Amino acid sequence: MMKSILFTTLFGSAAAAKVATLTANNWKNEVTDSGKGTFVMFMAPWCGHCKALKPDWEKLAKKNKNNEAVTIGMVDCTQEEQLCGQNGVKGYPTIKYWKAGKTSSIDYQQGRDLGALSTFVENTFKASCDAKTKKGCNKQEISFIEKNADKSKADLEAILKEKQVALKEKKDEKKARDKVRREEDKVHKKAETALRKAEGILKNMIKGAGGKSEL
Repeated sequence: MMKSILFTTLFGSAAAAKVATLTANNWKNEVTDSGKGTFVMFMAPWCGHCKALKPDWEKLAKKNKNNEAVTIGMVDCTQEEQLCGQNGVKGYPTIKYWKAGKTSSIDYQQGRDLGALSTFVENTFKASCDAKTKKGCNKQEISFIEKNADKSKADLEAILKEKQVALKEKKDEKKARDKVRREEDKVHKKAETALRKAEGILKNMIKGAGGKSEL
């Protein structure tokens, strides 16, 4: 209880600042299954750097309160120790982000002023294409929508299945290429090691040969 009071006193109301208060209870809805990207600051109320970052983090959240592509969130690690541990948090503040639909986080390693944070959000989180309103759609996506606009539900489901099969094939091809590349790298590394050893041995032999002359 005291920790909650301390958090509210030092950091104010996250809801009022449009910062999403993330906990183990709402993590799945707010992050994993939200359909949006998530930009999260893991903090502790006693952390001086967290207090310094707080005003810009709240301004960032306010600026993006209507952004359908990202949620700006905060986790109090004194209240959510297990959640912070599961996300590899070892110091404060730690900033991580999740792309929409992804369960694995990426460490944020850029500037921590409002300008740098805002630029990162703008460049990283893009609203997905809305087939109904065409909001967030590029020219290619709009063309695809218009091309299939008059198709029946059954036809659309057939196209979806076709695209999913093609996508899986592409992923499998990439995995296969990556495997071949890893094997090739191993072969090259082994060959380089052998050549390096031969080079060292030959230099040593030449040095030991000294002034020996050929018979």
